[in-house]
Amino acid sequence: MGLFCKLFGHHGETENEKEERLYRQQSENRIENNDNALDISSKNASLTITDIFSITGRGTIVVGKVSSGTFHVNDSVKIVHSGGSQQDEISTKIKGIEMFRKIVDSASVGDNVGILLGDVTRDQIQINDMLIK
Repeated sequence: MGLFCKLFGHHGETENEKEERLYRQQSENRIENNDNALDISSKNASLTITDIFSITGRGTIVVGKVSSGTFHVNDSVKIVHSGGSQQDEISTKIKGIEMFRKIVDSASVGDNVGILLGDVTRDQIQINDMLIK
């Protein structure tokens, strides 16, 4: 145990970090265990959706952490529902990416981002759905 842990009582991941990790693992397991699931490991990029917002006149924003690959503005992407079947996927396009209140052109592994999507409503997306390229 390091000095920081002894002094401040920090013992590894926080409760929120633990819940987020378990939540992400459960989502990935549901997708992997579904007979009709897409093989997202062969895709270029993926993000698990943790929040959803709608901006009138602009589109729908999905929030999450990029778990593999890189997303770019104008990329064609698919939203795969947490059940993972191919008939449940929605095709759309990335209209914008924002990270820490800055507009960026791309997002890579580990980035927490908001991604603006076109032609998708908030009602079509659920938390834990996957955004894949």
